[in-house]
Amino acid sequence: MSDRDTKECPFQTASEMLVSAREQLNLTQEDIASQLYLTPSFIRYIDDGLFNKIPKRAFIKGYLRSYARVVGLSEDEVVARYEEGMESDHRVDIHEVTQERFGSAALTGPVLQTGLIGLSGIVIVVALV
Repeated sequence: MSDRDTKECPFQTASEMLVSAREQLNLTQEDIASQLYLTPSFIRYIDDGLFNKIPKRAFIKGYLRSYARVVGLSEDEVVARYEEGMESDHRVDIHEVTQERFGSAALTGPVLQTGLIGLSGIVIVVALV
């Protein structure tokens, strides 16, 4: 697969691009793993788009670049697709946080005790003055 081929399918994710190129070369996940000195499970995670399962997130772009090089894809294009996917995932996470619903607040336990002690202290000081 050439750089030209990747530009014809702009909707493909980084994972889809890599899997497609790997399959065209008749390579298995184990073949890629051995060439990159990675465990086959890392290649499975990359192929499935499960980047959150790769423990050292700082190395993901390097893994993608190496994988792209082995299967003959543009390293920059694969990393760009990965980053686009991460940006859209991040936007969803932020949206979910801002749309969080809260129940009614109830003052119990240490918060209530501290508040009552503070209020009692203020009442005593005002009464003495």
